[in-house]
Amino acid sequence: IGIINSGVKPVLSALSLPLTILSLGAFSLVINGLCFWLASILVPGFQVSGILAFIFAPIILSFVNTFMSKYFAEKFPSLTQENK
Repeated sequence: IGIINSGVKPVLSALSLPLTILSLGAFSLVINGLCFWLASILVPGFQVSGILAFIFAPIILSFVNTFMSKYFAEKFPSLTQENK
């Protein structure tokens, strides 16, 4: 899911920017759901079964991504785009 998140998600985010703005950011959860769906197709053994999993997994992924981004930005400031 990490490779899909870093490779496909930026493209999907850029293409769906108007929808994300109109939905006040909620459409990013749909993009995360699409990444999970794509991973379940491409990765053998990776399954997301049930509609609740497709609803809650992107929410959890968004929280984890936010936390990890803030953590690594504080821990390793040289990795952030602002310092380059």
